[in-house]
Amino acid sequence: MGFYSDWVKKYDEGLPTDEYILKFIENDDDNINLQKLNDDTEIKSAYEIIKKTSLSDFLNKLKNINELPILTAQDIPCFSSLENGVSRLNELLSFSPNGLTFTEIGYQLMNSVTDSAQRKYGENQSKLAAMMGLVLISDTRPNRVTATTWGNYLTNYTFNEKKEVLKKVLLRDPCIKVVLYRAINSMVRYAEIVSFLKPSTMIRRRTNVKILINFILKDSEHEIILSKIDWEV
Repeated sequence: MGFYSDWVKKYDEGLPTDEYILKFIENDDDNINLQKLNDDTEIKSAYEIIKKTSLSDFLNKLKNINELPILTAQDIPCFSSLENGVSRLNELLSFSPNGLTFTEIGYQLMNSVTDSAQRKYGENQSKLAAMMGLVLISDTRPNRVTATTWGNYLTNYTFNEKKEVLKKVLLRDPCIKVVLYRAINSMVRYAEIVSFLKPSTMIRRRTNVKILINFILKDSEHEIILSKIDWEV
């Protein structure tokens, strides 16, 4: 039995599942990595257990993790449209089993006439999708983006239907993990977390980080955490 199937079994039997939640958030095992899941039963189990385990349970484990990642500039999100990155992109890829380049993705998702703008848009949306295990990005040039089995599975659901799952998957992202861990435990300044960035880059990326944090917490019982984050730069 795989990690997610076992988690479902323990949950349904009313047994403690804290260790599964913690391992999921830490995401340091190939059996847990959503990008590498290929078994249909495991993928269905993953969606089921992530959806029915409460956000409160995830945040309670997050606030007690022992080691936070050390962030670099590559870890700070940069994207244009949340819904395009986590929903529309995989819909496009379902018609392109061999994948698409950043430029091709940008062309499909935006109306810009310049290749450079299309490429940058496609890259940013692809990296957002990769954060949630929905796509793989090749190391080749040009980069090709292909859907993961997990990403393909989630195309069965609308953005609104799967957003509760995506919120919890986002807790595994290094930047989101650091911001929320610190905000749960004390007051936090965004500028201190990303102090390695130039001020102009801090400001540009701030919008993206804020969108993702709001996406997770807004309209939940944990919305009060938002008031503990100082976004000034």
